[in-house]
Amino acid sequence: MRGGTMNNYHLITGPEAEALSKEELRNMYNDAVETIHDLQMRLHEINEENDLLWEDYEELSNKYYG
Repeated sequence: MRGGTMNNYHLITGPEAEALSKEELRNMYNDAVETIHDLQMRLHEINEENDLLWEDYEELSNKYYG
C-alpha cells in the first residue's frame, strides 16, 4: 500500500491476465501480498490501541462511577 490509493480496486479478467507477462503478474501479486500484510499489521496496531483505550475507559468509569 506504499504510495497507493485505497480506492483503486480492479479485478483482472482472464483476457487481461493473458495479456500480462508473468513478471507483471508476479509484481501485481507481490504488491497485493505486501498490501495485505501492511493492512493486517495496521489492523493489529489499531486493535491494540482500542484494547488499551477500553481498559483506560473502564478504569476511569470504575473510579468515578463505582
